[in-house]
Amino acid sequence: ARDHGLRQFVVYQGQWSTANRDFERDIIPMCASEGMGLAPWGALGGGEFKTKKQREEMKARGEGGRNVGGPSEKHVKLTEKLEEIANKKNTAITSVALAYVMHKAPYVFPIVGGRKIDHLKGNIEALSLELTDEEMDDIDS
Repeated sequence: ARDHGLRQFVVYQGQWSTANRDFERDIIPMCASEGMGLAPWGALGGGEFKTKKQREEMKARGEGGRNVGGPSEKHVKLTEKLEEIANKKNTAITSVALAYVMHKAPYVFPIVGGRKIDHLKGNIEALSLELTDEEMDDIDS
């Protein structure tokens, strides 16, 4: 756009979460070099970030959620890390997942939704949730 005298792009929108991190390899560096903001969608994992208790309750009720066949082993391990951090901070897994993307790069404005008041409260809580470098590394590993 710049080469043709047009207005530059100012924000990039794409899927990014603790479970789907391809965004971090190319998109974040490109946006940083171009001075663009980031508007990730799917930061809450599409409703798949569930505590162990929530997964067990769903299994007992015969519900599979949105993921046919259940979550992968990698996804379960990631969710366990999120749950561990959430328990230490007395907050929800989704608040930690949202705080992660907001801490990972500057000018991040996640696109979130929610069907319940609790979802909205968790999203708002994530705005002030501080994650340590160690916690960020735990999620990254």
